[in-house]
Formats: sequence, C-alpha cells, structure tokens
Amino acid sequence: MDVTSVDVVGKAQLVSWAPNDRILWCRSDTTLWTGTVAGGAHQIATGCLPSSAIAQSGTGTILFAPSDHRELMAINEGGSTARVTVLDEAHGEIRHVYPSFLPDGTHFVFLVFGSDLGQVGIYLGALGSETRTRLVEASSRPVVIARPDGNADLMFLQRGSLIVQRIDVAAGRLTGDPRVITDQIGLGLTSFTGAYSASDRLIAYRRGGQGADGHQLTWFDRSGRPGETIDAGLGLITSFSLTRDERMLLVGKFTRANTISEWLYDLTRHASQQILHDANERISFDGGAWAPDEKTFIYASAEAGRWMIYERQIDGQHDRPVIAGTVMQYPRPLQLVAYLSTGQWALVNTIDKSASVLPVENGVTNQPRLSPDGRVLAYTVNQIAGPDVFLQPYPNGRRVAVSVGGGLDPEWSADGKELFYLTPDGWVMSVTIGHDTVPTVSQPARLFQIPLPNRERLQPLTIGRSRFQPGAHGRFLVSLPLSPPGSVTVRTAW
Repeated sequence: MDVTSVDVVGKAQLVSWAPNDRILWCRSDTTLWTGTVAGGAHQIATGCLPSSAIAQSGTGTILFAPSDHRELMAINEGGSTARVTVLDEAHGEIRHVYPSFLPDGTHFVFLVFGSDLGQVGIYLGALGSETRTRLVEASSRPVVIARPDGNADLMFLQRGSLIVQRIDVAAGRLTGDPRVITDQIGLGLTSFTGAYSASDRLIAYRRGGQGADGHQLTWFDRSGRPGETIDAGLGLITSFSLTRDERMLLVGKFTRANTISEWLYDLTRHASQQILHDANERISFDGGAWAPDEKTFIYASAEAGRWMIYERQIDGQHDRPVIAGTVMQYPRPLQLVAYLSTGQWALVNTIDKSASVLPVENGVTNQPRLSPDGRVLAYTVNQIAGPDVFLQPYPNGRRVAVSVGGGLDPEWSADGKELFYLTPDGWVMSVTIGHDTVPTVSQPARLFQIPLPNRERLQPLTIGRSRFQPGAHGRFLVSLPLSPPGSVTVRTAW
C-alpha cells in the first residue's frame, strides 16, 4: 500500500476528508482550511474548534463546530454562515461536535456532549430543520460510511468496541444487527476519542492509543534523576492528584469498558483501594482533586444521570453535591476551578455554590490553574504554532506570556513563587513569578526532559488534565506511558 505524507498548513488535531479528494482541517488558531493531497491550501473561515471534525457535502456545504458557540454552524458555497443545530441547555447539553454528512448531502450525524447522560449520544439531523433524533447512546466520534447502493452505515465507539450499523434515515434509527469490528480501540487522552476511519472498501483503526499498555507514576528530582515508581500496573491513567505532604494520591483510571474509576493510594503504607466505581462499568467517576486541608477531596460523577461535582471527607462516605460540571483544581480553601455544565471555566465557592466565570476564551484556552494565593491565573492557549502558557492577574488584568517556543500543563509550586510547565518535546521548565500589580515572569529555565516514546510531541490533555505534579520537597510526580501509540490496522473487503 502506498502511503503519502500530507503537510497541512499549521497545527491540526483532526483532518477530515471532503468530496473530490480534498481535505479539511481546523488549525490550533481556530482558522478553517481546505486543500488537496497534492498540495496547496487556503483559508475559508475563522472560529472553528480545533478538536472537532469538519464535514462537507457533495454540494459544497461545510459543517463545523465553532470555538465561540456550542452549536454546529454551516458555510454554504457563497461563504455565508448559519447555525444548523440548537443546544438544549435545559437537558444539560454542553456542545455539538463531530459532524458527518450522509450521502444525500442533507442529513448528517453529530455528537451531543453534555452533563445529562440521558441526552448524550449520536444524533441524526438535517439541513434546514432543527429536528433531530438520537440514533445511539454513545459519546464517541461518529463516522458515516457511504455505500454504493445509496445507503449509509454509522461507525462509532461504544464501551471499548468499534461498531458499524446501518442508518435508516426515513425511520430515524439504526437498523439491523450491530457489527463489532474490534474490541480493542484505545482512547486518546488529548480528545477521549479513538483513531478510526472507513470507506466502502477500507477500514482503518488503531488498537490502543498512547500508553495503551498503561502508565506508571515516577518521581523525578529537579535534575531529572528518576526515583521511586509508585506502581507500574496502574493501567491507563486519566488524572491524578497528590496531597501536599505526599502521603495520599488520587488516581483516575480507564476500565475495560472505557469508563473511569477512582483509586486512592496511601503512599506511606504502599496500599491502594478502588473508592469510586460502577460494578456494571457504565458510569464514570473522574477528576479527583485534594482540598488544601488534605482531609477532603472532590470528584465528578455521572451516577445521577448528569455530571456533578461532589465533595467527600476522606474518613467518611457522605458525598455533598457542589455544582454541575467536572473537576479540575482545588487551589484554595473552599474554592475550586471547574468546567461547568454550561461549557465555561469557573471559580466555584464550595459553600454557597456560587460560580465566577474565569476570564479565558472557551474552546481556545485550556488547563487553567489559579495560584495558591488566588491572585494569578495561569493557563494554556492554542496558537498557530502550537500551545503556549500565559498568566494574568485574577480576576482581571493584562495577559503575560510565560513559555517561549511552546508550552502546556502549567502547575504552581506550593508557595506560588514558581510556575512549572512542559514544552511540547517534554522538557520540564521553571519560571519565577513576582506578584506585583502586574505579575513579573523570569526567563524560563530547563530542569529535565521526561522520557517520551517515539519522541512524541505533546498536546494539552482533555479538559485540562496534566501529566505531572510538583511535590512538596522539590521533586515531581510524572505520569509516563508504558508504550507508544499502537499500530494502525487497515482491512479490505470488510
């Protein structure tokens, strides 16, 4: 099989096929581009969401997920744009993403992402109509496979299996028996979606993603000398949180069904236990983060049918609901940084449950981290050349660049005087922060480079997660993949 490398203009997370062998992609600076495999490209729009797919019909209409709105938008051949889906916020919908056209050029499928599990799924819609029908309960990227007879199949990921099933457009449902292509598709931690695509003649997928054989958590000192490995059999880690005294650790892991369970590690006794899990592996518990008192932690759960943040005492089982959303960081007493069910980053008071929206640009900004004194906000911004780290006074003030030549995963030291981040090639960097009216930033200093399989280039992880955490004694706990990305399987006559 001949393989051609296509050099797209600017950084792109996803590249989509369009009619006539053209390709579409959204750059990290949210500009929408089109080109051909032979070369040549031009910009056709601005304001797209880099992590979502783009679709084009045979008549030239383009569907995309915008960065500044949460519904799908359409661009016609004349260049005008219009909204094509309507967000149902009353039922917890957060965003519509991953559009894919059916052969008729009018109907399309897309993923509804939200906090209400009864609403999440892959839907069938049509241009010129706000009516849509849920085809299947799944939270993965839908791919339409056009058949020579004019019919179409839907390919999607459900509970770890890659499935293909016929779409009955007239009835608005899937029909026939679902066909399981493989049950070993790995999720990517940059987008929580697997790598797969298909045509009528070929199907391609990657069995296992980065770290498909799991992760290990390893201590490194400031010079990069490795120390103790906490556990080499952790599985695929989605998040972890360390107490400041380095005694207790919360770890989120994928189950075999691609749901997430939460584990508690006692590092002094070398003991662990699963504290949040669903026996049927249908519900996820994720994002555990310690409060500054180290006696309380917060986590997100969809057990009640929608994503909700809860607070729990370490010595008890009573879970107190805080707010609808998912957890990120617990930087100060009674204050946590969360990604709300409204699709916004916010600082939440855990007592009165009030939320102050953070001054960051949704869809472009990721990984917000508030300093321990609550005065400075650091975050990652997706730019043309890739991600970079910035900070600004909180609650408002001028943005200041931190990283030089790329940066992501910002993390504060316990005293707030130092900010650490990673470069795309895996260097742990350090900058000293001066807390004046406008924060001052020192020149970045290299500490050490974490080992990356196949010299992987790093991208920000999904919903603000981080690959490392500073400890209390000048060392760092780093999540390391035990394997590079899995190989790609291509099947014919499938």
